[in-house]
Amino acid sequence: MNASREKVRTVLDPDDLDRRTAQALAVFSIQFVWFLILLGGIVMKLLSDGFLSYTSHFTNWALTSQMIFYGLTSGAAFVWTGLVPVDGALSRLTQTVIVVLFFPLSGIAFTVMIAVATLFLTGSTFLTKILEEFPVGVVFFGNEVVHFVPVAIFVIFAFLQRKLIYFSLNRAIVENRLSDSPTRLFIFIAYQAVGGSAIFLATYTVLFDPRVVYDTNLPYLSGITVAFLALLFFNAAPLMYVLLIEGVAVPRAYSAAWLWRNDADPQLAGGVLLLDER
Repeated sequence: MNASREKVRTVLDPDDLDRRTAQALAVFSIQFVWFLILLGGIVMKLLSDGFLSYTSHFTNWALTSQMIFYGLTSGAAFVWTGLVPVDGALSRLTQTVIVVLFFPLSGIAFTVMIAVATLFLTGSTFLTKILEEFPVGVVFFGNEVVHFVPVAIFVIFAFLQRKLIYFSLNRAIVENRLSDSPTRLFIFIAYQAVGGSAIFLATYTVLFDPRVVYDTNLPYLSGITVAFLALLFFNAAPLMYVLLIEGVAVPRAYSAAWLWRNDADPQLAGGVLLLDER
């Protein structure tokens, strides 16, 4: 729907405002608390380990980038509930960050999880030393918190912010006319699926040698293969589902009414009113 051409203005149903406000505040609070947890953990680890030791571990790169992502998108719930203008500064910033970072960082989170599991299975000396220093239960609990919880949070974010993620990707495709150029569309999809995460991983490996940091004999080619397969199954596959099966890649812009619509309560007609101003 093109609201400006048809002179139709999309507004929220006043009867649905209280529910929307409560929903937005609840989701915002959850995300902001997680942002503060990440920030606090990062500061404590920097103070205890020092900058060089902190930056030498790729898990810390992943957690730091996730902290930045959640901070920049902390207002997302106010966007998809319609409490802020869909074309306002907060909305545009949130949509841009989602397009640039959501799938690449999701891919990184899954890759880290799979990489750590691979280190455990291949008997990394780095992990063996940790197991000698701390009880097995403590090590596995810490591993769950540091490597698996971030993945779960990404899944929860995707579930809660699903419509905004779809809306943001669709808007990027439509406004940049990517469907008119197979080459540009391919580059966009490749970046989202593998490229963005690969840039992140490549930058780390240029600065640090993962085999030295994690004291492993795993060949470089094996490490690259593990990372590629993790991105293929856990990032590229969901992305293609969103773009092709859900139809986000269609060259037709989603409307504000679609984004704001409350699909859970048909009695409210979605909680959205279309005002004809002709």
